[in-house]
Amino acid sequence: MVENGPVRWAGPALIGIGLLHTVVMVVMFHGSYWEIVSAGLINTVVETADPMWGAAFWALQFGFMLMLLGLLLPADRQPVSRWMGLGLLLVVGLGIAIMPAGGFWFGLPVAIVLLMRG
Repeated sequence: MVENGPVRWAGPALIGIGLLHTVVMVVMFHGSYWEIVSAGLINTVVETADPMWGAAFWALQFGFMLMLLGLLLPADRQPVSRWMGLGLLLVVGLGIAIMPAGGFWFGLPVAIVLLMRG
């Protein structure tokens, strides 16, 4: 096996997971997103009494953050900090424990590889 070889796909995998998450959230919350935009977008989630607007906002933000994290991971066999793998494993593990039917399972292989190859 090439040194740090599996880490090469970790970044693109997180970008793909983030993209998939964002698409699924746009489909699930499309009505809430239109309502937020129609309400003026700025400061609308804080002022609304609809908790779905907050859920929709944070769900979209999480997908974008996954994509940004994937962009930060080196694709050129550079070592990755084990803290990155440990942090991702903690987030994914908590997500799996709280919502096992969710998509957190997609992040488990990435977290394990980053932790092992860090």
